[in-house]
Amino acid sequence: MPLADFSLYENKVSGSFNLAFAYKKPLICEEKFSVFEDFRENGIFYHRQNMIDVINSSASQNENHHRFYRNEKWTFEYQSNRYLRFLFE
Repeated sequence: MPLADFSLYENKVSGSFNLAFAYKKPLICEEKFSVFEDFRENGIFYHRQNMIDVINSSASQNENHHRFYRNEKWTFEYQSNRYLRFLFE
């Protein structure tokens, strides 16, 4: 969960992103990450000024996780077909 320093991830990928995607968990990200489609669809965004409020409200409202990872590209079938096409085409 990258909390503050966006510059760390300008040229690198955090392993936490891949784990969240693999287990279909929502990402709590700084607002700057909202420009990326995968984060925008599956993220909860905060500004430094409201970070604690966003985290608390997500936890207290038991965030509706059904709104995340709805795109077909997150399904096992889609990903396995894409991987097999990569290997054999």
